[in-house]
Amino acid sequence: MTSQWAAKRKFVYGSIALITCVVAVGVPLFWFLYKTPTCFDDKKNQNEKGVDCGGTCSKLCPSDITAPIVIWQRVFETLPGVYNAVAYIQNPNVLTRVDNVGYVFRLYDKDNVLITQKSGRTFLPANQVSAVFESGIRTGTQVPSRASFEFSESPSWIQNLPSYREPVLAVENITLNDNSSLPRINAEIRNLSLDPVKTLGVVAIVYDAEDNAIGVSQTLVENLGAASSQPVTFTWPVAFKSPVVRKEIILRIYPDGIAY
Repeated sequence: MTSQWAAKRKFVYGSIALITCVVAVGVPLFWFLYKTPTCFDDKKNQNEKGVDCGGTCSKLCPSDITAPIVIWQRVFETLPGVYNAVAYIQNPNVLTRVDNVGYVFRLYDKDNVLITQKSGRTFLPANQVSAVFESGIRTGTQVPSRASFEFSESPSWIQNLPSYREPVLAVENITLNDNSSLPRINAEIRNLSLDPVKTLGVVAIVYDAEDNAIGVSQTLVENLGAASSQPVTFTWPVAFKSPVVRKEIILRIYPDGIAY
């Protein structure tokens, strides 16, 4: 009986010593090796819907978004051998945006032969139309008849926070003088918000009677203060080929004030 009690006591003491050793070594080792789950660790953890997307992550999973719609893309001659390319894009997602994504324009001649291409980076505000603009594309003696546009990488979608409020902007006093060889649009951009806008892209598009874009121009407005306004001017070096029937001005607030 005494020997059984002694063996049992040794077992209990041994178990306590083993547990103590595991706790003393294992717990520090666990915290040394443990890495807090994040939205940038290439793992599906936390309550993420996919790898580093959905759940607590601001980045959305591809299944949660609708692909942006490229409504049209066109090329416009500004000078002999020099062209502007424009893509008119709709982001149908109400609360999700893209802050930085690569794209490429390709210009083709009448025989569908590639002349040149131009790459860049842009952004897509939530639930808005964007005009992605590339200027000064040189083609030499070749004449492009059409342009194509595509994203060169998969857009990284971000969900706007519930507290986010887009600054309220207005375009006022739009006037067009297209009676000369140097057409001009003048307008005024007014910030109706209490927050300043660091960098604002302003794109002017003019349309003919068939609602085809016949001219596009872009300018940047820097540091548009709260409850303030700033004039903008768009000019073209040659007369439009058709009478202007409609004017459209698109305002794009650059993320974090960075102009791409």
